[in-house]
Amino acid sequence: MEASGKARPTFDPDGNVNGASYEARYFLSYPEYLEGTLGLGGGGLGYGLRTDLGVALDGGTYAVGLGVRNLLGFSQWSGVEVEVKDGTETRTPATKRSDVSAPAFLLNGAYRIPLEAGELLLAADASFGATAPAFHLSGHA
Repeated sequence: MEASGKARPTFDPDGNVNGASYEARYFLSYPEYLEGTLGLGGGGLGYGLRTDLGVALDGGTYAVGLGVRNLLGFSQWSGVEVEVKDGTETRTPATKRSDVSAPAFLLNGAYRIPLEAGELLLAADASFGATAPAFHLSGHA
């Protein structure tokens, strides 16, 4: 399943909020044999193959890693695309295909800092590329 949605206020001629307008869209795909049970029109077929690569270095008190997710590959899924606008639903048979290459790069690292009582572990990771950039930092004593 892949889904998105949005909502926004509606206004009367005087500029006062008088309700909301909403829109949702989702793509649904599941094995054809479940159509009799689920009955949502999303019975279809999917296939794909992806290539991920990564390398890690363990330096004892530190570790670093670099990876690439979805370097090469493809996928295709058939099912149903559903659009709902203000309570009205439209269903359309659809096929979703992915790009041949949509790499997301991942960089991570960890470092152990000795303390008088125990140690502090600092870790960080970053991702960028075909996905929205993200960064995380954490510590554990």
